[in-house]
Amino acid sequence: MTHRAPTLVIPLFLVFNALTAVAVATFRYPMPPLPSQNTSCKPVSHRELLKKYPTFFLLILGWGLLFGSHNTSGTYLIHVLRKMGEGESLLGILVAVSVLMEFPSMWAFRSMLQKKSLRFWFCVSGVAYILRHVVLLVARRPVFLFLLAIIQFFETGILVPATSLYVVRYLDPANQAKGQSLMS
Repeated sequence: MTHRAPTLVIPLFLVFNALTAVAVATFRYPMPPLPSQNTSCKPVSHRELLKKYPTFFLLILGWGLLFGSHNTSGTYLIHVLRKMGEGESLLGILVAVSVLMEFPSMWAFRSMLQKKSLRFWFCVSGVAYILRHVVLLVARRPVFLFLLAIIQFFETGILVPATSLYVVRYLDPANQAKGQSLMS
């Protein structure tokens, strides 16, 4: 294995950041109209929002627990790989495959909703997060870790659009931005 100085990383990083800045600066999206000023649809504080929508509070709590455990297991994945005699190279491949697995489920989520309810997909995602930890617990070879990457389709790939859709469907328009920010 040859070692090379990462001299291209910083210039590429700067180019990609410049392209991102240009894209953000030139992006135009018309703001949606403000909700009417009736009392049933006005912005409320975070506390009032969570009191008004107790199920949303449970969703935030569940999201935090699932995603927190996902991040924790991802953080220690390198140690699991080292016990298997692998290293950072395979970790990079696993992360790339995991991310690539999220896109098809996010893209297909609308058609998935036509077949099953939002509640069903929340349950599928929760089970997938649990399955991820079971597979990680029994993993003895790298092939098991590729199974983790495939499971990502059902984990974050479903949970992210499902939570966004939940906010749009069940929170009043005046509080949807606050709801989305709480999910983040």
